[in-house]
Amino acid sequence: MDIFWQQVQQFIRGVDTASLRQDADRPIRVALVATGKDELKLMANFFVPHYLRPSKAEDVKSHLVLFAVPLHPLEFHELASCDVVISSEQALRQVRLDVPHVFVYHSENPKQTVREILRKKRDLALPLAKNFMPFRSFVQQRWIQAVAAENSLVAALQELSKFTPLPSGAIPDHISEGQSGNSIGNSASTAAMAANQMRLAFLIAASSDSEVGFRNQRGQITAVAAAALGCSLLASRISNKTETASRIISRAAFAFLGTYATGLALQQFHKLSRSLSREEKSFAFEQAYSITRTVLDDVLKRMASSNRSAA
Repeated sequence: MDIFWQQVQQFIRGVDTASLRQDADRPIRVALVATGKDELKLMANFFVPHYLRPSKAEDVKSHLVLFAVPLHPLEFHELASCDVVISSEQALRQVRLDVPHVFVYHSENPKQTVREILRKKRDLALPLAKNFMPFRSFVQQRWIQAVAAENSLVAALQELSKFTPLPSGAIPDHISEGQSGNSIGNSASTAAMAANQMRLAFLIAASSDSEVGFRNQRGQITAVAAAALGCSLLASRISNKTETASRIISRAAFAFLGTYATGLALQQFHKLSRSLSREEKSFAFEQAYSITRTVLDDVLKRMASSNRSAA
C-alpha cells in the first residue's frame, strides 16, 4: 500500500490545483443579442435556470450582458469585448456584420448552441462550466470519457506488456518514468489510473464551483484510490480466468467502466452539494460490493460453464 501511494504521488505531482482554480475563476462575459426583451428573456432563462438559488442566479446573471438590436455604435465595442457572443437567429444579420465569431442561439435546441461553443472555445470550457449550468454536464462528460479512455489504454498496455515487449513510445511518458524495460507493473498501472481519476476529481470540483485541492477533497481522493484498487483486484480475478486476448479486453473494459462510474459518482456528489455521513458511506459501499460480487460470480460461473462445454 505504501508503494502504491508513493507511485500515486509521483504520477500526480504535476497537477497544479492553484492554476486550476485560477482558470476556473477567470472572469468571463457572455453576450446575448436578440430583437427585443421577450427574446432576450427566453435566452437568459436558458443560461440562468429557474432552479438556481437566488444568490447563485444573481452571480450567473453578472456574467451575462444583454443587447437588443438595433445596436448603438458604442454597444458594438462592448459586444466585441465579450468572451462569447450569442445571437438569436432574427438578430444575427445585424450582429454578424460587425462582430466575428458569433454563435447562433437555436431556440428549438439550445444544447446545440452549447456544443458549438465548446467546439470553438475549448480554452473557455472550465470557466463556462463553472458559471453556467448548461455547459457543465457537457464539459464534465467530455472529461469523464477522456480519462476513462486513457485508463482503458493504460490497463490494456499493462496486460499486453506481460506477454510481449511494447513498442518504443507506447507507454505514456507519465507512466514509463521509473519503469524498467518496456513493460508496466500492475501496481504502477493501478497508481496511474488512480492518479488520473484524482485529476478528474479536481476538474469536476473546479467546474462545479466547489473547493479544489487535496485538503478540501480528502474524502473524495481517498474514495477514488479505494475504487481504483478495488477495480484492479476485480479485473485481475476476471482476467485470470480467461485467455490472453480476453484478458486484455477485460482489463481495458474494467478500467473504462470503473473510471466512468467514478466520474459519474463525483459528478453526482457535487450536483447534490452534500456529502454522505460515515454510516451512509459504509452502507453504500457494502451494497455496491455485494452487488458487484454477485454479478461477477455469475459471470465467472457462465464463463466456466462455457469453457467446459467447449472442451
